[in-house]
Amino acid sequence: MEDSLKEAHETALGGGVDGFNTHQRMVILAEEITSRTENNARYLLEQGLAVQCVAVQWFHFPDDAATSQSLLLSSTVVDYPLSRVQPEDSKVDYSKVIRQVRDYIYDEIGDMTHHSSPADISGAASRRLGFDSKHPDHPDTVLYRFKPHMVEQGKAVVSIGLFGSDEEEKDRVREVITKYADQLEGFQTIDEHRPNSNLVYIEFEQLDREPDEEFIDTIVESMTKLVRHYHPKLIKEVGSE
Repeated sequence: MEDSLKEAHETALGGGVDGFNTHQRMVILAEEITSRTENNARYLLEQGLAVQCVAVQWFHFPDDAATSQSLLLSSTVVDYPLSRVQPEDSKVDYSKVIRQVRDYIYDEIGDMTHHSSPADISGAASRRLGFDSKHPDHPDTVLYRFKPHMVEQGKAVVSIGLFGSDEEEKDRVREVITKYADQLEGFQTIDEHRPNSNLVYIEFEQLDREPDEEFIDTIVESMTKLVRHYHPKLIKEVGSE
């Protein structure tokens, strides 16, 4: 009889546990994917989880007393990038870059956003940086983001996105973003109101998996500029309502 779960696993599968369950996926199946479920799933995508939302419908067509036909239709509402589940791409780890950006951005805006430490902004993420403000009057739906895609797409993106289920607050945030977008040089906006879209963003071309200090400084400067520009305006015009 095996003395431990590890020994039982090795006996059953003939190998060690180090490579076991390293590519997790979550699939949510329902007749209807509500906006709340979709928003939550896209937030989990932001945190690096490979999650899908699939809406399914079953149709039954009786032909006569003896035979009938059935049809199952499905549509994927939320999907993860293929790179999330491809072993070679899953080796891409941006944790060093993310930690550098996180630590530097904390020095610049930590007091404004009421974060107590760099770890309070973000944990040990390996794929992207996303944080909300801890200021009590700042809208909870706003997420400040840095997405490095050097290996996959040869670029990196600094942006503001939305998450959560408070649609009224998100509409007010969109109005503020649009209202002051022209004052933010170098950034672009989009009109899409789908979950996880970048309301305002700036892209940087970067082909190196391990970018240099100059690139890190550029990212931190852009994120600092973005937060300082919108943070007080969102508090005044959204959080105070």
